[in-house]
Amino acid sequence: MSKQRTSRELGVFMLQAKPYRVICALVLFAVMLFPATARSTEWESKYKNQDDRLEVLEREVPGSPIKELKGVGEIDAPPRACWNVIRDYNGYAAFMPYVKKSEILKVHGATTYLYSVIDPNLPFISVRDYTIKIDDVSEPASNRYGTRWTTANDDGPTKEPAMIRIERNVGSWEFTPLDNGRRTLATYVLHTDPGGQLPSWASAWANLRAIPGVFSALRRTVGEAKYRDDSEVPAR
Repeated sequence: MSKQRTSRELGVFMLQAKPYRVICALVLFAVMLFPATARSTEWESKYKNQDDRLEVLEREVPGSPIKELKGVGEIDAPPRACWNVIRDYNGYAAFMPYVKKSEILKVHGATTYLYSVIDPNLPFISVRDYTIKIDDVSEPASNRYGTRWTTANDDGPTKEPAMIRIERNVGSWEFTPLDNGRRTLATYVLHTDPGGQLPSWASAWANLRAIPGVFSALRRTVGEAKYRDDSEVPAR
């Protein structure tokens, strides 16, 4: 069936059909003629390394020039120990890449408000900051731990002139057990726009590079005694 003929037939149908049927037809018509667009949100592997047991995937986000990223990797530590590392919010500057400052602003039950300053340590790239709202979505009974966060700049400090405010930072961590809980499958999802004058390709490149660094930091830190899995480290 040609696109021209399909367009004519759809036009006749729209004149005769009820509004809700027109909407359904338009959606179906778009999928028929542009199937690639309909699949644009599927995950695509961008990096896979068997040695470090890490895969990084990306997918398009409607309305954004920046793609969403997902890192999936194995950690030689129990899920709770990994979760304890991620909950050490005030300690991020000591082990997380590019984090210059990380400060808990307030805690309400399972929700934490965190302010962070990011320094890429690159020429001509300004320091950035943001505030996020983090929700604990763990299920201790099934040995599954995780967090989800969204941007919450209105709940943080006033923007400083010397910094660029990151207006979008949305993501999650999920830790599920492997080998009867002795090891962990960690899943890290992130969609963030660094803002400023960086072109979208540069932002995408920087975000993609950051994922392996975050997993390296987690693996390097999770072995410390204070993060052992037999005790819960409070958000701090």
